[in-house]
Amino acid sequence: MLEKAKSLTSKNIIIYITYTILLTFALFNYSTVIGWLKYILSVFTPLIIALMIAFVLNIPMSKIEKLISKKFDLKKSVLRTISLTLTMILLIIIILVLSYIIVPRLISSIYAILIHLDEYAEELTININAILKNLHISKNYYLKDEITQYVDITKIVSMTNSTGINILFQSFGFISVFITGILTFVMSLYLLSNKEIHRMQARKLTVWLFGKNHSTTIFDLCSEANYYFNGFISGQLVNMVLFAIMIYIPLRLIGLPFTELMAVFVGFCSLIPMFGCYISFFINLVIVLALAPHKLIAYIIIFVIIQQTEANLIYPKVVGKAVGISGLYIILGLSVFGKLFGFMGLLVAVPCMALIYAVFSRLITITLYRRRIEVNENSIDEIEGIDEDIPYTYRGH
Repeated sequence: MLEKAKSLTSKNIIIYITYTILLTFALFNYSTVIGWLKYILSVFTPLIIALMIAFVLNIPMSKIEKLISKKFDLKKSVLRTISLTLTMILLIIIILVLSYIIVPRLISSIYAILIHLDEYAEELTININAILKNLHISKNYYLKDEITQYVDITKIVSMTNSTGINILFQSFGFISVFITGILTFVMSLYLLSNKEIHRMQARKLTVWLFGKNHSTTIFDLCSEANYYFNGFISGQLVNMVLFAIMIYIPLRLIGLPFTELMAVFVGFCSLIPMFGCYISFFINLVIVLALAPHKLIAYIIIFVIIQQTEANLIYPKVVGKAVGISGLYIILGLSVFGKLFGFMGLLVAVPCMALIYAVFSRLITITLYRRRIEVNENSIDEIEGIDEDIPYTYRGH
């Protein structure tokens, strides 16, 4: 028994020494290590993108699979084939709608804005100065010169012709990107069609690398992360589409120009929690001021009504309580992840912050429980009869 304890101690010492050496090397060769990590990520980028595509497509596929399984008694392979096929059909329909209806209108709207940017900037300047004058604010803005100073219209418009597009495709290696994209998508389909097998392979690899005890904690964390990201992403995508449609219809009815572009702004910005609606509101406000200032009050009323309906009725139902954390942590997450990862960080800040909050809350609860401490609002009590080997999955006393 003593020899076994000594061997375990020696093994731990070797592990700690190895860890210290690796950590010291990483600290003193920071740029080299970062370069290696970037290279490894670039090599596995197709796999990472395929995993992301598979994760998103798995949301509708799983729902379709559950729905069919309730109606028909089919083999697992047949059920998977049907659900995956229907998911691909749904994806193709979405792509066709975007390609033939929405995207052409967006391109024409953006092109028209760029072509007439000088005129719109002049109108915007006149309208803003008129509003300031009515408010008895003695200040004038000259937006035309400022906008044209930062936007080279001739260069942007020239890129829309065929020669510009050909140069753009050549500069980015269009053929290579296209082939890589096809291979990545096919890889995601293989991940979806055999997701149970690949999940089991990943579990075995994790246990082989980290051992049984650590792997159990890792699996619990992955399950919790899947809960937050699945609920948030699926809810946000549905909310984005509903919000865009709800804002598009009344704006179209009152005859505002570029309503498709404005609705896309609203839907896309709604992916950013808390602040996204305000960003889209002010972007569209500029368009309304430049092109239809007489409909400004109608636009504001419509936007406020739709936004309040979305925030209080639709968002709680489609997103639910999957990321039920307070506004303080949401703002903190947006600040931190936005600073670290830019716009993509803003999109994933809420589920990431919810996961971090859940993990730390769980660890603090477990630690206090093992120390026989229960913290209440007005007292700190000692508790008895606890399990010292309480697992990570424990959710509170």
